[in-house]
Amino acid sequence: MSSIDNNELFEKYYQTEYDFNTTSLSLDEIDVIKKLAREKRVDYAFAPMGIGVFDLIQKQSSDIRFELVSFESDKIDGMLYIPTTGKERAYIILNSNKPLVNQVFAAAHEFYHYIKDYQVFKEKPYICDFSMLKDVNEKKACRFAAEILFPEEALNREVRDYCRSLQVTDFKSLNFNQIASFIIVMTVKYQMPLKAVIYRLEEEHFIEDVKKYIENYEFIKKVLQEIQIFSEPVSMLYGTVNNFIIPYSKTYQDMETSFITGNASKEDIVKDAKILSLDMDIINELVEQDEIPDDEEEADEELFSIINAKRGWYCMYTPLKKTALHDLLNKPILFDANIFMVGISERTSDKNCSFENMKQLYIKPLFESFTDIYIHEEVYKELDEESRKFVDSYLEKNVTIVKEDGLYGTDPKYTMIFNNISKHELVNYERGRSKDRGEVYSLAYAAYHNINYFCSKEIMVDNVARELEDLKDIDIITFDIIILQAFVYYAQRNDTSNSKGLKSIYKKYCADVIKRHGLPSTLSEYIKASQDYL
Repeated sequence: MSSIDNNELFEKYYQTEYDFNTTSLSLDEIDVIKKLAREKRVDYAFAPMGIGVFDLIQKQSSDIRFELVSFESDKIDGMLYIPTTGKERAYIILNSNKPLVNQVFAAAHEFYHYIKDYQVFKEKPYICDFSMLKDVNEKKACRFAAEILFPEEALNREVRDYCRSLQVTDFKSLNFNQIASFIIVMTVKYQMPLKAVIYRLEEEHFIEDVKKYIENYEFIKKVLQEIQIFSEPVSMLYGTVNNFIIPYSKTYQDMETSFITGNASKEDIVKDAKILSLDMDIINELVEQDEIPDDEEEADEELFSIINAKRGWYCMYTPLKKTALHDLLNKPILFDANIFMVGISERTSDKNCSFENMKQLYIKPLFESFTDIYIHEEVYKELDEESRKFVDSYLEKNVTIVKEDGLYGTDPKYTMIFNNISKHELVNYERGRSKDRGEVYSLAYAAYHNINYFCSKEIMVDNVARELEDLKDIDIITFDIIILQAFVYYAQRNDTSNSKGLKSIYKKYCADVIKRHGLPSTLSEYIKASQDYL
């Protein structure tokens, strides 16, 4: 996507904010759209899809790639881009400044254009110029998005269940507040724009005076954002962070994973890519950038000797401010949720990214090495079931769950620290609404209780800690140090079975910290360089 001129996109070719009102479509047009939506969402039946639309699109159409672009205009939601490579390929470009709920709808909308208008766009200039299409086609795309996200059958069922709970037989007999409450619940459950839900009710003839609800849209939205029990899902939906898309085709992603985990050689990847007519520039970049030298595995014995010869007195290439790694293991340390979530976007599709594999590679060594681990309750809440069960097994041993304990708003020092962190431009956290609450609460806890170490993979945390006076005494244990400790753990046991996996995830998941701190590109070089800091 680097060849695309964003200014050109902004000035000439874009999809403006969607008009969710599609009632002008004919019955025949609507029937065709409903049939297409049912066909495409078959794996979901009538279950909510929401953020699952990104995965659905990429599974059904391997030629589609997603891109997130920060557009200056808030009127741009998305576009379909057809490159002139001669290959069957398309990009769904989403405005990264828009809330996730808008990105969900935009992806479904552009998917319709890909299905129906691909050839039209392929023969036109390389960016889909929506002015070339009739307005009716835009309405069709919006109706398709609404149908695939919230199909008629699902809506009928939800209305029926809601009426039953209120002991009424006719949805239209409900008052404004009752219907507005239904709209709010459906927005959260089906993860689609609130306004789109309103129009779905009109489209399926459950409300007649849609104008009343559109005129009160801002009021209904305000209520939605203030309901406490919905604070977390609403924070996610109305935040701009999108962790649910793969930035390039799933085929490329699978090949990259196969290569870096050692399940396929460079030659195998290149051969398969040619058979599949993939973009060889991308393929070559993947295998050249991440290739592990043939002799790196042979270096394990040397690396183990380096570590064990020091009798545990080892340190890291990016030294901590006060403590060597061997001493750090016995210090109180806070863990962030992202430590448990490495490779989570690929967890269901690639066994190498499974929690069990990651647990074996570095999570278990981490918990077996550190003797005084603290996990904030807000971080604990962010963990998935597998991670929680693992953490639970170390409770009463070396893991303690800590809490805010009502300090915010009552203790001036804690309140000031918390607000200074939350208001930092890289954080921009709003209590009760924003995502990434675990980092904020953990850093505030560490600063207030004089805990000097916080373990996090998020590079944002590293940046904030370096810039805030409140956090000057806190060292951020970055992911490279975690991988180093895991390698040391196995070296002390003379166990080489996990070396290849650790080297792979160092290269793949330490890329941001490698760049920031100028670290060696391979784990072997990193370990050797660490000797200079003994």
